Parts: sequence; C-alpha cells; structure tokens
Amino acid sequence: MESRNVHSSQLSRPYFQPNRHHRSADALVIEKLVSRGRSDEAAKTFFSQSSELFGQVSLNVEELIAKLNEVLKDDLPDGVESLDPSEHTPEKTAQRIVDGSTAFFSVYQEQHPELSGDELVDSFMKTIRGGIETGFKDALSTLSQVGALEVPGVEGGIDETKKLVEEKLVEYEKSLRASLSKDSEASISHLTSKEAVLQGASALSVSREVVA
Repeated sequence: MESRNVHSSQLSRPYFQPNRHHRSADALVIEKLVSRGRSDEAAKTFFSQSSELFGQVSLNVEELIAKLNEVLKDDLPDGVESLDPSEHTPEKTAQRIVDGSTAFFSVYQEQHPELSGDELVDSFMKTIRGGIETGFKDALSTLSQVGALEVPGVEGGIDETKKLVEEKLVEYEKSLRASLSKDSEASISHLTSKEAVLQGASALSVSREVVA
C-alpha cells in the first residue's frame, strides 16, 4: 500500500475545517443539538423546552438550524436532520476522534525514522493531542458564532466528549507503548538468535577445516 506523506502540520488541525469532509466535526458541532430526535420538529421541541426552563434563546430554532446547516453544508449536504442521534453520543463521538487521530501513527513513524520507543510515542501523542485540542476550540468557536452555546447542554456535551477522548487516549498510549516494547523485544531476540547461530555455524566450519 502506498504510504501517504502527511506533514505534521496536517496532524495539528485534523478536525473542523469548513469546505473539507471531516466526519469527526459533525458530532462536535451538533451532538447535543440533535440528541433528542431525528427531525427538525424534534430539535424544535428540545429548544422550546430549554427556553421555558432556562430563558429565551437569542436566536429562534429555525435560524439556528439554518446557520448550522450553512456552516456544515459540505459535511452534511442533507442538513442536520439527516444525522442519526444514536451515532453522535459523547461515547461514539470520542471513539471516532481517537480512532481517526491514532490512525496516523504508522505514517508519523515513517516520517520520523530518527525517533523510536518512548520518544516516538511521546512525540506522536503530543502531536495528536495538540490537533484534538485545536479541533475542540474550533468547534466551540463555530457553535458560539451561530449562538448554539446559549442552549443549555451543548457545551456540557462537548466537555463530556473531551473527557472521554482523553481517557481513551491514555488507554491507547499504554497499549502502544506495550506493543512497541514487545516488538522491540522480539526484534532483539531474533537478532541475537540469528547472530549466535551464525557464530556457531562459523565455528563448525573452522573445526571442519582443522580436522581436514
């Protein structure tokens, strides 16, 4: 398979970028907005109930949905209404973010042959954490611009997703370090065995010549 030449700067901002197709962005921006239903009507009901409990939202529901649909038109050509709420929970959103970020490891490893072991892991994790943090900031900025952060629960949902992402990254990092350690041990074992066998074979060859 042909390796992709991904520059580290591309890893630093892998999430919300208008006019590009990044599925991880949609859940960050719309996660809580559609969590109560699959249709426009369900979203309107949710916002209406929130307004009664917490005060009037500065933008009406139709305007808010229209603004979000405009911002996300490249990622969601069919609009907010096309999202399946069960696929955009904090848990599933966090998993997609982590899976998408960690998928860059092999490319990063190829581009940084000077790094290995813990140094490689440290550098990679720092890079993807930076990209994830930037992605969350971009999402919050987008939500703020359209007025969505005035809706109770939106920002809290993103905070929950961020927490889950970090938990999953910690587990991934542990697994990665263990895997690299095993690979290194296996490589060293193979090298040692090979060299020792060759040495023994060489000794036998010398002995045969002496006997002859």
